[in-house]
Amino acid sequence: MSSLINNAMSGLSAAQAALNTASNNISSYNVAGYTRQTTIMAQANSTLGAGGWVGNGVYVSGVQREYDSFITNQLRAAQNQSSGLTTRYEQMSKIDNLLSSKTSSISTSMQGFFTSLQTLVSNAEDPAARQALIGKAEGLVNQFRTTDQYLRDQDKQVNTAIKASVDQINNYSKQIANLNDQISRMTGVGAGASPNDLLDQRDQLVSELNQIVGVEVSVQDGGTYNVTMANGYSLVQGSNARQLAAVPSSDDPSRTTVAYVDGVAGEVAIPEKLITTGSLGGLLTFRSQELDQTRNTLGQLALAFADAFNTQHKEGFDANGDPGKNFFRYWWPGSP
Repeated sequence: MSSLINNAMSGLSAAQAALNTASNNISSYNVAGYTRQTTIMAQANSTLGAGGWVGNGVYVSGVQREYDSFITNQLRAAQNQSSGLTTRYEQMSKIDNLLSSKTSSISTSMQGFFTSLQTLVSNAEDPAARQALIGKAEGLVNQFRTTDQYLRDQDKQVNTAIKASVDQINNYSKQIANLNDQISRMTGVGAGASPNDLLDQRDQLVSELNQIVGVEVSVQDGGTYNVTMANGYSLVQGSNARQLAAVPSSDDPSRTTVAYVDGVAGEVAIPEKLITTGSLGGLLTFRSQELDQTRNTLGQLALAFADAFNTQHKEGFDANGDPGKNFFRYWWPGSP
């Protein structure tokens, strides 16, 4: 009878543990980074009776995370690519909104200038038409200046975002290293049983870090994470976290770039072409491609427009019959 009761009690106890796990799964459903858990049951050791070996019910051998490393790695790869493209798109959208505005864009100002020019051609002797054209020309020049200043400000905003990203990377790296240490100690105390809540926290931090810079994770014996950037630079080794720094670029001190902190060499700049994923990679790629290209194109457009109009303007004569002069004045580095 006692054996019967013991078997029944072991089954009830195991079922209660399974219910607790299911309840925890439900209550933690909306927790970021939570991984569903399953109660693992095992058969208790049998005892030798008069008729042979007799079963002694079941026991809970552990609570297992339903974690798939392959799926996780695939998800991380997709996340860092998506994060980089999203950041790049958001920055590009700012430029697009500026250039495509129907009320305050270079295109709109040019249309107004040429409309005023056509009016003057039809009324060459009208002083008001001349003043209107000059006003439109000044408006166009101011629009070029405003657009250029907007792009310069956006460059500064990218610098600020890079600094914030580096701070976040360092913060996440420290937290992951601390969790590596805690998980290692608690696994030892628990006779090999893993602290699932800490494992979830660590994976969530890796996910957040991955969306900023794009990382790869290797697992040591005992479940400790080593985290490296896609370019191979180590961020976390066991319980040690290495630091990044936001530093002035050697090519252009007005721009911020990323360096790793070396105990001997100090701050060593990481080539920007090696940081291509995550939101940080999106910022660097946007700056070196779309932003620089837009600024260069803007300058070329202003110069070509002014030069072409000046050439035509000098072919004519002013109201006094004197030969035309340059209508626009412009300056570039190196000019007198």
